[in-house]
Amino acid sequence: MAAIAGRCEAYKRATASFLDWLALNQPPKARSVRDILTAAQSLNTQGRVLPESVNKNLRNAISLRRSVHCMYEERAQSRSRDDERHFYFIEALESARLLLSAPDISDHTAEPDPSDGPAISKPQYAAIQTDIEALANRFAMLEVEEAADTPDIAVEPPAQKAPSLLVGETVIIEGVASKPELNGRAGRILQYDEGRGRYAVDVDGQQYCLKPSNTRVSPMDIAEEERYLLGETVQFQAACLLLDIEGVLREVRVAWDEHRHGGCSLLEASARTNACVRHAERLASAFELDMPTLDSLERV
Repeated sequence: MAAIAGRCEAYKRATASFLDWLALNQPPKARSVRDILTAAQSLNTQGRVLPESVNKNLRNAISLRRSVHCMYEERAQSRSRDDERHFYFIEALESARLLLSAPDISDHTAEPDPSDGPAISKPQYAAIQTDIEALANRFAMLEVEEAADTPDIAVEPPAQKAPSLLVGETVIIEGVASKPELNGRAGRILQYDEGRGRYAVDVDGQQYCLKPSNTRVSPMDIAEEERYLLGETVQFQAACLLLDIEGVLREVRVAWDEHRHGGCSLLEASARTNACVRHAERLASAFELDMPTLDSLERV
């Protein structure tokens, strides 16, 4: 059953290992993508590298995030802002890992120590340094604002996001003349009606049809971003659960395929199936306990 251990718990353990090491060597504890990248940059200039065990945990965390992102890409009808944010977060973790796998990029004649981990070239390092601010901004707002002190440079405005990308996002309502009591309140976009050009927005259990111009994306606050880093959002935990259940089903299919081909007895195939079912039940129960706001797993 080791192959189908809970992905979410594995991610949390791996991420905690990395963040704890980062906080020990560059306090305080990172609570945002910007914190992680800034700390990694600072430690890189000091010549610090990740211990192999922590590096392995970070690679594992990145791999788990990639598996969730691949599921988003393959199954979603349209790409959401959360998908894009997930992509940039993976890039940020990979950039931090590369920075902390490069003990020294300066010119010197000393032989490199193989135990220091793989070094990266100066061009690669320069690219990572340049991308740090961009990655942090993209994760937070999914757009990079041009500096205000360069008015002489013509900047092409960013392309407008497709309205469907905002489905699932928390927004601030503004400029609604017919229901001014909604202005300033937060809501969650449920869907986009292309025919009417309106969002269905949930505000404290009530749904309203609003124009896109009456909604403004609410940036992540620091507590929300920290939950994202730690894998504590409902979207990530639900995705991990679905992947875990698929792993369980694969194990069951393997057991019965082996039985059909004489590789194991009926008793053994049945026992493996029962173990898989109990494992799936434990994962589902743990998810429901962690997410009391979900009244049913059907909502996953």
